[in-house]
Amino acid sequence: MELRARKDLGRAQDLGPPVPPIAAALHGSFLSSNCSSCFRLLPSRNTPPHSIPFPSCPSCNASILYCSPSCSASDFPLHVSSGECRFLSTSPHACTSDLRLALRLLHSLGSNPLPTPPARIGGLLASDLDDESEIAERIREGATLMARARNGELEGDMDTTAEKAALWAVLRNAVEVQVGGSAAVGVAVYGPMFSWFNHSCSPNACYRFEFSSRSEPEPGSLEPVSLRVFPSGPEQDAAAWKAWLCSESQLLNGLCGYGPRVLVRSIKPIKKDEEVCIAYVDLLQPKVARHAEMWSKYRFVCACVRCSASPQQYVDRVISSDLRTLNSYYDDADTKHEELADFLDQVIDKYMEDGNSLVCCEMVESMLLSESFGDKHKFKLHPLHHLSLSAYMSLSSTYKVLTNDFAEVNISLNFKMSRAAASYALLLAGATNHLLLSDVSLIANATLFWINAGEAILDLVKSLKWESDKAEYSINVTSPSASWNEFEETSVWCSNRISGTLISTWPFLIEGFPFLEKIEHPVDFTWLGLPKSGGEVDDANSRKLDLHFESQFKASVVTIEPERRNLLQVATLCLYYGRYLASICYGPKSYLLDHINHLLLNA
Repeated sequence: MELRARKDLGRAQDLGPPVPPIAAALHGSFLSSNCSSCFRLLPSRNTPPHSIPFPSCPSCNASILYCSPSCSASDFPLHVSSGECRFLSTSPHACTSDLRLALRLLHSLGSNPLPTPPARIGGLLASDLDDESEIAERIREGATLMARARNGELEGDMDTTAEKAALWAVLRNAVEVQVGGSAAVGVAVYGPMFSWFNHSCSPNACYRFEFSSRSEPEPGSLEPVSLRVFPSGPEQDAAAWKAWLCSESQLLNGLCGYGPRVLVRSIKPIKKDEEVCIAYVDLLQPKVARHAEMWSKYRFVCACVRCSASPQQYVDRVISSDLRTLNSYYDDADTKHEELADFLDQVIDKYMEDGNSLVCCEMVESMLLSESFGDKHKFKLHPLHHLSLSAYMSLSSTYKVLTNDFAEVNISLNFKMSRAAASYALLLAGATNHLLLSDVSLIANATLFWINAGEAILDLVKSLKWESDKAEYSINVTSPSASWNEFEETSVWCSNRISGTLISTWPFLIEGFPFLEKIEHPVDFTWLGLPKSGGEVDDANSRKLDLHFESQFKASVVTIEPERRNLLQVATLCLYYGRYLASICYGPKSYLLDHINHLLLNA
C-alpha cells in the first residue's frame, strides 16, 4: 500500500499533524537518564527541586523513572499491565527495547483480536511468521520471553502467536526516536498515518520527532482534510485507513502518555497523486548495503529511481568507487573494500567495549592513510567514499571525547584534539554537501552535519587562550526564506562562502594530522578531479545573500584576533547554512533552530 499527495505540494510543508505513538520504549542505556513516559532528559538529581527522588517503579528496582507525577500517572499502569515490569525485574536491561516495545504494543492493541493468520495488527504489517531465517529464530526466542513476562510463568509451553505477531510488527514498523539532536534514545511504533509511508532511496519527504506538550495530550485533527496524503491501493486498504482515522483519536489517548510524536514533511516539490516516500535506511550507503539492510529488516528489494538507474546516479557512483573509477560512468562499483569495512566495524566495537578513544582514532586514521594507488594523493579510500564518511563520523565524535578528557590536564593536547574534532566534522559536512547538490534527498544528513561542524568549531574557539580576554562580537543567525526556487542558488552561495573562508583557516585546523593534511579542501573537491557542485549564483542574489549574512555576523577587528574572527565566521556560516536546510526539512519550529540560537548565545 502507499500514500499519495492530495494536491501539488510546491513548497516544503508538513503533511499532517504530529502523530502520537501507539507504543514507545526507551533503550536500556537511557532508562536511568530519561523519562520513560515523555522521553525527556531527567533533570540533575543534585539540582533543586530535583534532589528528591523521581517517581519510579519499586517492583523492578526503579528501572523505570519519570520526570513528574503526571508522566508517572500516564505511563505506570501500562508499564505494569503490559508485563514490562515483570520483564525488567527478571531480564538484563541492555538490548531489550524491542521486546519491551512489543509488550507495550500488544497490550495497547489487546482489545483488537488478531486476524488469522496475523498478517496485520492495528493496521501494522506483521507477516513472515513462518520464516526460517536467523531473525525469525530470534523472534521465536523473544516471543517466549514476552509470553512468560505477560503470564508470570517461567516454564512450560505457551501459545506465542500474539507475541510473535507483535514482534514482527515492531521489526517492520518501529523507528529509532531521536529528539533534540542527541543519539537515538528509544524506539516507537506509530499507526498507519506514519507506518504506511513507503521507502525510497531518493525520498521526497523526511520525518522528525518532537516532544508533546506537558498539558493533556491532544492528538489534533485526524480528519482526512487535515492530511495532505491519502492511501492508494486495494479498496480494503482505503477502508482500513478510514477506520483507523475514525478510531485513532480514541485509541491513542492515554496509551503512551506524552510519548514523542512524529511529523512527516516534504523535502521536494511533489505533484498531485505522486507517491510520498521516506527513507527507511541510511542514504549514504551504497546500493548493495542499502538492499542488504532492507532485505534483512523488511524483506523487500527497493526498485526506486535511484536503485534502478543505469548507469548509477552520481551519488552512488561516488560513494562506492575508488580513485580509478571515480571519474568514469561505468556501473562497476568497487567491491574490494569489504576487509576495510570489517576493520572499521571491529575498531568501533572494540572502542565501545574498552572506551580507549586514542587507540580508536589512531586505528581509524591508519585505515584512511593506507596507500595503494599511484595517484599523487595516494588514498586507498578517496575522501567521499562511504567508508570514509563513516570514519569521519567516528573520528569527529571520538576526538570530541578526547577533547573533554584533556580539558583539565593538558591544554596543548586539548587544543589539538579540538582541532581534529572540528576538522573531521567539517570534512563530513563538506563531503555530504557535495553529494547534496546532486541529490536533495540527502538534505537531512547535510543539515545535521553542518550544525555539528559549526558546534565543533565553536568548541574549538572556546578551548583557545586568546590575547583578548573578551571578544566584542555579535552573532545572530536567521537564514533566508526556504524557497524551492532559490534552494540551489542559496546552497551554492553558502558552499562557496564557506569554501572561500576556509582557504586560510583549513591549514591552521589540520596541522599535525597526516591524513587531514592530504585533504586540500574539505568543501570544494575539484582538487580530486570531481566537477564543481551546483550551478552559478546570480550576481544580484549573491549580493543579497552577502548583505543578509554580514548583518548577522558582526565582529570588532580591533579586539578580535584574525584567527579567532575567521573561526567564528566559519562556525557562523556552518550554522547559517544548517539553519537554512533545517527550515526546509524540519520546519520553522524545529528544535534544531532553537539549538543553533543557544549555541551562538553561548559562543
